[in-house]
Amino acid sequence: MGTTGYTSPIAIHPGETVRETLDVLGVSQSELSLRTGLAEKTISEILNGKNPITPETALKFERALGISKMGLINMQAQYDADLLRIKESKRLEDETTYLEKFTCYLELAKYKYVKKTRNRVEKVEELLRFFEVDSLTSVKQVLPVAFRKLDTKKVNKESLAAWLKIGRLEASKINPEDFDLEKLREKLEDMRKLTTQDAKEYSQKLVDLCAECGIALVYTPYLKKTYVNGATRWITPKRALIQLSLRHAYADIFWFTFFHEIGHLIKHSKKYTFINFENEQDSELEKEADQFAKKMLIPSSAQFSKFMEGLTKNNLASRIKEFADKNGVAPGIVAGRIGKETGKWNLVAPYRKRLCLK
Repeated sequence: MGTTGYTSPIAIHPGETVRETLDVLGVSQSELSLRTGLAEKTISEILNGKNPITPETALKFERALGISKMGLINMQAQYDADLLRIKESKRLEDETTYLEKFTCYLELAKYKYVKKTRNRVEKVEELLRFFEVDSLTSVKQVLPVAFRKLDTKKVNKESLAAWLKIGRLEASKINPEDFDLEKLREKLEDMRKLTTQDAKEYSQKLVDLCAECGIALVYTPYLKKTYVNGATRWITPKRALIQLSLRHAYADIFWFTFFHEIGHLIKHSKKYTFINFENEQDSELEKEADQFAKKMLIPSSAQFSKFMEGLTKNNLASRIKEFADKNGVAPGIVAGRIGKETGKWNLVAPYRKRLCLK
């Protein structure tokens, strides 16, 4: 016979079985006390579900009443499991009050990090599994950096925590070498040369180059209201993680963000987690990382300034290509720099390349 999937809403103590047996056999509690050597108070507590049946007690009842010792032990185990299930069900129901903070649930389901469901308790269970915690209130302690004070954006901190967790999950699929700062410096130019290639060509090459240097590079989907471009942190003392959100689908932003994160690894302490928010430079460390990225992509500020002086709408296309070729980068990177410096994004829009990594 197949299972019905029925789950009892109550837990039945094995003392009920002992009580029924006493009634059938016509044995009193006092007589059972004499047969087993157990105090009448202990027997009363067992019959009333206030005391568990231990393996030793189960053996005494088997000898005195003919009840299967293993049957009683199994019933006690089932009772304990049912108590836990009922208690946990209530606790998870209480945890559903926190769901309104996790507005990213549908996005996580879209990307298959959690199961699609409308059941609120199931949503809680899925989030607990995803974050690897026992309570949603623990997310703040497990990923404290996501909950730091952020003045410039109304960041959904739970969504940011989810985004950072995605980074760790994806990084676990990569097995980089131990971090080697000198090798990273040597590979910088190889990384930079990839800017001239199509994203479908360079996306995996960049991951491989990073892995050789001890970096797990992951591309993760952007989650709403996180306003994040990238993040850098150390997952072990010898392995770093760079996570890019791919929020803005332009190659120039991708490469600037990438080298910004590389800048943190080269210049800054391992004890920090760096989160790169759009248009936010709230510390000297972020500004230093920005300067590193700018210099990596266009090494000479003086050359760029001179290039800008002779720039007109009529010669824009030819000058961008000429300057890009001279510096060994994609024209879109030069166009992006112009847009950043002038704010005239519409002017350079035709020269910026849309990003597609797959």
